[in-house]
Amino acid sequence: MIFSAGDDGMSIDDWFTSSTLNNFIDFKPREETNALGAKSESTIEIKDNMVCFAFFDPTINENNKLSGIGLGYSELKVFFKIKNVENMKKFNILKSIPANLPMMNVDTDMIIPKQFLKTIKRSGLGKSLFFEMRYDEQGKKINDFVLNKEPYNKSSILLAGKNFGCGSSREHAPWSLLDFGIKCVISPSFADIFYNNCFKNGMLPIVLDPKQIEELIKYSKKKETIEINLSEQKIKLGNKIINFEIDTFKKKCLLNGLDDIALSLEKSEKISSYEKNIQKTKPWMN
Repeated sequence: MIFSAGDDGMSIDDWFTSSTLNNFIDFKPREETNALGAKSESTIEIKDNMVCFAFFDPTINENNKLSGIGLGYSELKVFFKIKNVENMKKFNILKSIPANLPMMNVDTDMIIPKQFLKTIKRSGLGKSLFFEMRYDEQGKKINDFVLNKEPYNKSSILLAGKNFGCGSSREHAPWSLLDFGIKCVISPSFADIFYNNCFKNGMLPIVLDPKQIEELIKYSKKKETIEINLSEQKIKLGNKIINFEIDTFKKKCLLNGLDDIALSLEKSEKISSYEKNIQKTKPWMN
């Protein structure tokens, strides 16, 4: 992304202040929480003709921490990267009383209705999870809904019906489940996009045979805790063990807390080496 600095006699800081970029750049240091929940500070620093600044869209990306590096001012190149991002939490062993939601074809609009999709924050969506099933028209909790009952309102494991997460591909669906506290969904089948979005956000979706899920439902009714061990790929309920399958790469990512950004950062040295080589061998691309 290239910006022209305009008159040669204009300093970098003066140009930033007077340019249209001033609408998007926050010059005042401030502490806030970014989209992944990590605290970050937005700053602008000018030193030796180098510019580091936080780039904001005040209405959409207010909580995204970005930084850029400016080279010169007659032709300014700005490189952006996410800064101070908290890694996805590692997943290994999970213990909880499972909550049972046996409905088939629960789509993403049922999980998190469209009116709550105006935010790109991952926090705060839990209160709207299954909104039309959890609340009546006056906004009061429906006592009969499973996630409004003790002890299921604190469940970290959800037992679901077939084709869970179908419908639109909104990533807010796993965000809202996670924000509520649900870290694992067990179902006979999932919609593909929802299934993959779970792994990208640190949630474990498990596919089991309906008969095995029936055993878990019985345990749920007893209000007894089950244990999910990702390393061993086992679900323990009392003296019984249920094995489950999971893709090797997806399992590695969950165990190590690796989302797409973290996977890219693992290759940061190779990326930097490639960029330096490009600058030498193809200077016209700089």
